[in-house]
Amino acid sequence: MAQLDDKALRRMLLEVIAKCPTVGLLLPRIELRLEPSESLPFAYGWTDGKTIALRDDLNPSEAEAVFWHEVLHIVNSHISRAEGREAELWNIAADVWVNHTLSELGLQLPPNSVKTPPFIIHPEQLSVEEIYSELHKRAQQVPRPSPQRTDQHRDWGKGAGKQGDKQGDSQQAQGEVKRLTEKELEELRRRMAEDFRRLQGEVPAGWQRELSQVQGQMSWREALQRFISNTVQRKSMLPPARKTLVPIATLPVRQRKYPRIVVAVDTSGSIQPSELNQFIAEVKSIFSVLKSPLTLIACDAEVHDEVDIASVGDLVQLTGLKGGGGTDFRPVFKRIGEMDEPVAGLVYFTDTFGTYPDTEPEYPVLWVVPAAITHIQSPPFGEVIQLGGD
Repeated sequence: MAQLDDKALRRMLLEVIAKCPTVGLLLPRIELRLEPSESLPFAYGWTDGKTIALRDDLNPSEAEAVFWHEVLHIVNSHISRAEGREAELWNIAADVWVNHTLSELGLQLPPNSVKTPPFIIHPEQLSVEEIYSELHKRAQQVPRPSPQRTDQHRDWGKGAGKQGDKQGDSQQAQGEVKRLTEKELEELRRRMAEDFRRLQGEVPAGWQRELSQVQGQMSWREALQRFISNTVQRKSMLPPARKTLVPIATLPVRQRKYPRIVVAVDTSGSIQPSELNQFIAEVKSIFSVLKSPLTLIACDAEVHDEVDIASVGDLVQLTGLKGGGGTDFRPVFKRIGEMDEPVAGLVYFTDTFGTYPDTEPEYPVLWVVPAAITHIQSPPFGEVIQLGGD
């Protein structure tokens, strides 16, 4: 018996976006629909990377969990990452990873959803590829088709059977549902991690591991420029689709535009002169990329210098920065709070060892670490990148 209709679906989406605003950026780029339970007798939903379908007999909490299940498949590129692996085994591996992540987020999936096999001890420490490898080693212990099934994973751009194929081909031809690019998915993963951190105080371990792997494949300079560009522009990178089944124009997605970036430089005694020189060189690089005013703050355990940089000529002031004491990050955050205008974000060059603020600021923070540092103290908030040697 159907429990879900369009009204209930919209209500669920509003609740999801209230907790994770990034989902509001994803929705215009996917088709979301309900399907009768008789068309999905062995699954609670399906996705092909461009469509999310939910069974109409799910209760609201189950529907939210299955919706999140499909979102995590899409955002983490699980279908395209299969790369010729045995389809059924890859589907199980992806579901193990997703369902464990959902359990860390406190979501309860419907009964008979895929569960973690007993021989996989810590799925949060494994990628989907590594889970697949473990399943493949014990293939005889993994029944196929699996008696447990959360959803169907259909090929990108295809639907269910002949009818689904025609619909997928038609949508692609008309350009109504454009597939997300890897850069867009990467940005969604990063933003969702920040949503999870705000919601629960931490990012699910498996999600953080996947995010770290992706960031490790990106050069530090690309990561730095991406942070600068995204922070200043504060624009949605996902344009609205011309047609969605569930109207979302009224869904609240808060956007704010801030005028200035603050760059803080750790001048404490633990920072070597060569590292400080590297920091200053990157500050100049940031200004060349930004082409907009920024404020530099030099701080060890207290703020020593504050320099407003509005032109190339102001860069000559970035010499002889004072410091040499202990490391306390709090004075920089306090000083930002005293500024007349809000800031777009903070880039903090440091070795990460020091005293952090008790509360996370409203603006994004990027911690930039010298290349020579081999051990990093994990900051309680923000992103971390490590400078390369180039």
